[in-house]
Amino acid sequence: MLPRWRRRWASAAVVIFSWSVAVPPALAQPSAGGANEEARKADARTHFQRGLELSDDQAWDAAYAEYVTSIGIYPTKAATKNAALCLRMMHRYAESLDMLESFTHFSNLTPEDRSFADREMRDLKRFVGQLVVNDPAGGAQISVDGGDRGKTPLPGPLRVTAGSHVVRAFKPGYAPFERQLVIAGGQTVTVDLKLEAITQGGRLRVVDQTDSHAQVLVDGAAVGTAPWEGAVGAGTHTAALKGEGALGTQPVSVPVKLNETATITLSPEPLEAQLRVEPTPASAMTALDGVTLGRGVWEGPVRQGDHKVEVAEDGFLSSQQSVRLDKGGRRVLAVQLERDPNSPMWRTMHPPHIFLEAQAAAPLFPSLGGDLGGCSGGCSPGFASGVLGKLRAGYELSSGLGFSIDGGYVWVQQSISGRTDALNPEPVGQVKPDPGTTKDTLQLQGPIVTASASFHRGEKLTWLGRVGIGAWFANVSDSRSGTYTTALSYNPVTKMQGLPPVTYDVTPVSESVGTVYGALVPEFRVGWRLGDSTEVGFGVQALLALPFSTPRWQPNNQPLVSTGNCPTPPNNTCVTDGGAVYSTTSLTGSVVVLIAPELSFTYSL
Repeated sequence: MLPRWRRRWASAAVVIFSWSVAVPPALAQPSAGGANEEARKADARTHFQRGLELSDDQAWDAAYAEYVTSIGIYPTKAATKNAALCLRMMHRYAESLDMLESFTHFSNLTPEDRSFADREMRDLKRFVGQLVVNDPAGGAQISVDGGDRGKTPLPGPLRVTAGSHVVRAFKPGYAPFERQLVIAGGQTVTVDLKLEAITQGGRLRVVDQTDSHAQVLVDGAAVGTAPWEGAVGAGTHTAALKGEGALGTQPVSVPVKLNETATITLSPEPLEAQLRVEPTPASAMTALDGVTLGRGVWEGPVRQGDHKVEVAEDGFLSSQQSVRLDKGGRRVLAVQLERDPNSPMWRTMHPPHIFLEAQAAAPLFPSLGGDLGGCSGGCSPGFASGVLGKLRAGYELSSGLGFSIDGGYVWVQQSISGRTDALNPEPVGQVKPDPGTTKDTLQLQGPIVTASASFHRGEKLTWLGRVGIGAWFANVSDSRSGTYTTALSYNPVTKMQGLPPVTYDVTPVSESVGTVYGALVPEFRVGWRLGDSTEVGFGVQALLALPFSTPRWQPNNQPLVSTGNCPTPPNNTCVTDGGAVYSTTSLTGSVVVLIAPELSFTYSL
């Protein structure tokens, strides 16, 4: 769907079918007879109706040409309003604003017309800036984007559509002045002309073969009428004639040598087609049929038939296009140049490169999960800590996108004390367990391998985001000890049961299980470049580890724990429950999360 203002303007183009013939005072002309005036009105109406048809098809440039032709034959507020619409649709906001001001000069405006014009002019001004040209000496011909804007001193600031523009100044006897500007909507930019007198150059003489006293254009600037002669710098210049109506010549190249006069004779001919070239970037050089026209937008009359348009700019791939123009035709050629990837212009301070990186981190996390991490009551899980070291090799594009293979080693440890637990005397399930508390020292360690993608930006101060995915080949071990109380309480010598229970301590017993974890490693860090090749970084990464099988304490793989206080050999007064084992418990949870502050050092090859 079109934006609101476009829908409003498009509706305006459709509903203006009434033919308003009132002429603004500044454009009024003496009547040349009723029949002659009616013929002009009919001709203007024909072009207006064509413009409406083209507006319905959103062929804005062609419609604009019809409306302008209609205005030139017989000015009306309908054609002027629609011409302003077309200019806005083509993003030529400054010209649209000028056209709307012409619209307000009509004497037959209704209150609705004036309200419309005021509203739209306020809206357009948001996209229009102003250019002030200071030239104390005066007499310089000014052009903006190839369009003639008058001679200094100018009557006031020049309106320009927000964007990039090329400003040129030409004055006989002085070197041409050219500057590229970027002007935002509502902004006023001032250009101070500093024209340098030509002390070493040549002269250019332009002759009109038909002696029609046509206007002479040199390098796109109007310099006088033919025959014309003036001082120019040594080098290649363009010359053209602009006569009455459609008479004129396309620009031609004229080489001028030092201290010599170059003469060119031109003959005006009907130029019955219009061409407008809009290059991007705006500073690109445009050539028509092998003749260099200058930088930025170029618009002018050309012969009907085939033409070759070339657009070039440093750092971009040049463009060559063939254009065919029919009699009375108008063509807007928007040329978007693509960057040349091999141009040094686009090489950043850090071009695509291989990098090597060493990284050290300290994993910190509250728990490893599982049955051990879920203890309650008097249980006291200690804060887990560890060490993570990595080496990384990868390739980074100039855009900052990088890919790498990472290898390292992770070691973490956590102690859980005061966990309520019990030893299970043999035969398990047939004898009452010995209650007590257990201390666990849990360790996870092993190599980790991941493949990573990263995005790295910045010059001196940098930032990096990275995500890695891979596997952690961990060995999970648990060392258990604790204090327990006998439940059966019998003496192995006297075979008596139900003796007073005794409290006993168990020295550490260990279990070790190999487990593979799927690993997801997001990372963010900031860095500081120490030179073209080295960077030190500080950040944080997380390790999200998901075991393919949950590691568990396996009591059947452990030797029996001796319960009670019986020595070897036992005596008549000792108490025991015999050999016992710990119950099956999960050592880690379904997800292990490690948060690790990191320090890294990167070297770019």
